[in-house]
Amino acid sequence: MKNRILTFLAPALLLVALGCSSTKFTTAEKAEDVGRLDLAGKKVAALVIHADLTTRIEAENVLAEELTKRGMVGVAVHTLLPAADLKDAAKTRAAIKQAAPALVVTRLVGVKSETHFTPIFDSHHYSYLGPYYDYGFQSVHTPGYYDTYQTYGVETLCYRTSDEKLVWSGASETFAPGSTKEMVRSLVNEAGKVMKKQGLIAIKK
Repeated sequence: MKNRILTFLAPALLLVALGCSSTKFTTAEKAEDVGRLDLAGKKVAALVIHADLTTRIEAENVLAEELTKRGMVGVAVHTLLPAADLKDAAKTRAAIKQAAPALVVTRLVGVKSETHFTPIFDSHHYSYLGPYYDYGFQSVHTPGYYDTYQTYGVETLCYRTSDEKLVWSGASETFAPGSTKEMVRSLVNEAGKVMKKQGLIAIKK
């Protein structure tokens, strides 16, 4: 996620205009021996695995905020221990276990770029041949244009912290998010729908 901001073009705006989320889950698995998790009013740790600390902090804050909106108490992992300890697995695990009964982890696993050509069709009709003839030869062809769009592959995992058991895992693709924040919000929105449908959690929205 270069410079913390993911920059994209028209298709993202089209998805918003149509009321569609740009994130779709390609796989989603719930642990067979885990029933519904009652997380209403409970703390849920939000962890984003990313090499850039600034991006990680921004994404974890948004993830925690989105969890809170859905009836839980989201806690960004970077707030639980000093920055110098964030890459220490043992210290981070201990801090998470002490802070919250559940953990949501997201990790960017790949980026796919695609280039699309958009032709421009400029059609006009005139009631008389003269005006149309003049216009037709002045506007024989209008070149189209190329745009490059990116799709981000993300892995999302949910753990019960008491025994560090994986209770849910999903792989998703997000097409042309406008920013890191928009990507996280879209991800949480779709993940919540899938988990609710699978009977793992009950959420506000």
